Amino acid sequence: MAYLMGIDVGTTGTKTILIEETGKIASSNVQEYPLHTPRPNWAEQNPGDWWKARVESVNKALSDSKIKAEDVKGIGLSGQMQADIMNLEMATLNITQGAAFGAAILAGVGTGAYDSVEGARDDLILTTSRTKPIRENVKVYHEYYEIYRSLYPALAQNFDRIGELITG
Repeated sequence: MAYLMGIDVGTTGTKTILIEETGKIASSNVQEYPLHTPRPNWAEQNPGDWWKARVESVNKALSDSKIKAEDVKGIGLSGQMQADIMNLEMATLNITQGAAFGAAILAGVGTGAYDSVEGARDDLILTTSRTKPIRENVKVYHEYYEIYRSLYPALAQNFDRIGELITG
């Protein structure tokens, strides 16, 4: 039997799920890691924690299910993938509370602390890193997308079922 694996590197943990091609969940695992807040409105993480959690989460999902790695026919990941899939450069910003931060910027403009939203943005929001798409990956993801589009109509109802099973 063939399996599919999804790996989500989230804010406080990495989640790995193994599903059968029918959509039935075969195994899942979560490995948590810390979110450091050294000062107000600031968050940091150690990328080494992401890597360790990814490795442990995958290994645990495989060992709990007794599924062999060679039986996993596809893996979905987060990270560089977003830039490649959308074929756009991604910017990582120095803020974590987007909506609340935007409201604070509007308040700053409304009270005269800043002349404009653009001026407040330029003063307060910094790009901490950029991720550029990798041309070869963009082409591969486009091919995957075409396959996905052809399969989606037959699989759509199973996606809802998977969501219900994951969220309990």
